[in-house]
Amino acid sequence: MRKLVAALLFVVLVAAFIPVASAETTAEFFVQYGNVEIYSMAYNYREKANEAILFLPGLGGDHTHAEFLFHPDNKYMTVTLDYPNHGKSGQVEAGAISWGFLLGSIRAVADHYGLKKINLVGHSFGADVAMMFACTYPKLVNDIVLIDRAYYNFADMEQFNFTRNLVELLEYNPYSGLSYDAFLQYLNLAYDNDIRDTWDLKKKVLLISADPSVYLTLPGLIAMLKTDPEFYGLPPEQAALLPDISDSDAQALCDFLLDSAAAFGENHNRFDVLPTPFPHGMILMPDIREEVRGYVLGYLKNKKPI
Repeated sequence: MRKLVAALLFVVLVAAFIPVASAETTAEFFVQYGNVEIYSMAYNYREKANEAILFLPGLGGDHTHAEFLFHPDNKYMTVTLDYPNHGKSGQVEAGAISWGFLLGSIRAVADHYGLKKINLVGHSFGADVAMMFACTYPKLVNDIVLIDRAYYNFADMEQFNFTRNLVELLEYNPYSGLSYDAFLQYLNLAYDNDIRDTWDLKKKVLLISADPSVYLTLPGLIAMLKTDPEFYGLPPEQAALLPDISDSDAQALCDFLLDSAAAFGENHNRFDVLPTPFPHGMILMPDIREEVRGYVLGYLKNKKPI
């Protein structure tokens, strides 16, 4: 029942394109962590790499989302993975998912590849994960690139009537294979965490921020869902929980995100911000991802935005 509305919201807000990695340039390994196997993939694989990229996907995403980095321009070994309960990785009980468990599983993958100096690249929820990983294992981390997250908290958005119920509806993609219970547990990690606690990190960080103007479509979209929820596969009782977001709410939310991105760089001398006209799902869009790859690789090479 949720699939039609989820597909509608996913296309409008993310415009996802699911890539397929080239088997000719990659190696795959399952890494044991506790009682679960974590799937990983490495582009430009070699047994010893002094410096590597570790790509961390968004919530409900998987290793294929790293494909925008799989290009001859990228000379780094680039490792990515599926989080527990995602993609090809094993399943655990939803209640077992915690920051410690998640970060430990990523560390196990890094250790498997013998990574000593890691450049973290995280998209969406993966940006939050990148900051948390760097705070937990600072000696492993070199530079960090955040793609449109980790500069605000979900809780900050409630002042604009962007409620938890709405976040759950917008963030969950039933086509991802992630169970709803596991999704909610992962969302709890993001929702209950104050990402600002990571901002004293003494690392070079680039934030590539998206254009938030897509949120201006929310008032009409929500009104449409609430008018005829069953047509979109949404239970009426769930539709009744959705907030009535006004045009002024949506505009204020956009302004907040723009201001928060700018402040992220202005208030931290090690942090840089590169605002873009691109949507949140920029790494998944074939006509945009080449440019995004250039931003990432240029920053890792020059230590400043290009």
